[in-house]
Parts: sequence; structure tokens; C-alpha cells
Amino acid sequence: MRLHRLDENSAADISALLGDLRELSRTSDLAIVVVHHMTKSRGRRLGQALRGSSDLHAWGDSNAYLVRQRDELILTLEHRSAPAPQPLSLSLVSRPSHHTHLEVTGEPGSEQPPAAFLSDAIRVLLRDCPEPLSRSAIRQRLRVNNKRLGDALAELEGHGHISRGSAGWSLAVPTAAPAPKPGAATGQDQRQLSFV
Repeated sequence: MRLHRLDENSAADISALLGDLRELSRTSDLAIVVVHHMTKSRGRRLGQALRGSSDLHAWGDSNAYLVRQRDELILTLEHRSAPAPQPLSLSLVSRPSHHTHLEVTGEPGSEQPPAAFLSDAIRVLLRDCPEPLSRSAIRQRLRVNNKRLGDALAELEGHGHISRGSAGWSLAVPTAAPAPKPGAATGQDQRQLSFV
């Protein structure tokens, strides 16, 4: 509002502004992020709760809505050409050894992160820890049930992403590919050319 000084409730004013942004996006080959806010009363569709003209909702190719429900932050995603994934529950985390950041904690109403996020969380945790961690230490830090943690650890170990030693779990150390033997093919077709 302070930037464009237009009437947010006027479809004509907002569509002209959004048209200029679309033209800028296309001529400069770039993505544009518009941050907006919602009204206090929300309808069934979050896009309809954006303050002002409905053109704001219709303009976006991808829309992300962050709303608070009781003690949870819920992230809902939409895309013009793809089905929407399930909403995600986020938590604002502040630890002495890390910057304050948002973490995915699962689907709304769930205290368990989805499997893909759990695997990523385990790898990040092990990456940031200088010493190997026991299974119970990982479980305590990530607040996940024992069976799901065991399944995720087994899968990560099976893919060679992590390894278990006597002191606990750590990221697997990548092994360097062996150097090719002299005269051996290196994946490219080696030919000698002779000219007569």
C-alpha cells in the first residue's frame, strides 16, 4: 500500500499493478515474489482471504499461505498447474548453537515429521554434530518415535548416507573414486587418428 498508493480493493488498480509486475517478470526472465497479508476473517480458501482485490489470488502461479492455528504455524501451498500437497506444520526453533529458523514438524495436528523430512533432519543433525550420536540422543533431539527413527536410520544406512560405529551414528564419509589406470579408457571413446 505504501509503495503503490493504489486502492487495494479496486480490481482495476490492482490488475494494472500486477500486469506491470507480470511484464517485468517476462521481459527480464525472473520470478517475482509478492508478500501480502490476509484479512482477519478467513473463508474456506485461503486465497480468498487475501486483503483487497481477488486479482491478487488469481495472479500468482504459486502461492504459499502461513497461518497460525492455536500453537501451530501451518504452511499451505498452491500451484496453478499441480495438485496441492498436504499442509505442513512449522515450528519456530531457537537453539544456542544455531540461528533461529523454521522447522517442519509434520502435518497439522501431528507431532511427527513426514518420513522425507525426518531423513533430512537426521542428516542435518549428524552433519552439525562434531561427535557421533547414539540413537537415543537422535530420538531426543528430533522428538520422534523409536520405530520411525529406526526405519529412517536403516534406510539412510542402506543408501550409504550414514554409518553406525561403536560411538553412535555419523554421516558416511564419501569415498573418492579410484584413479584410472594409465592407458585405460576414461568413459570417452579413445581413438587414434592418422592422416595419410
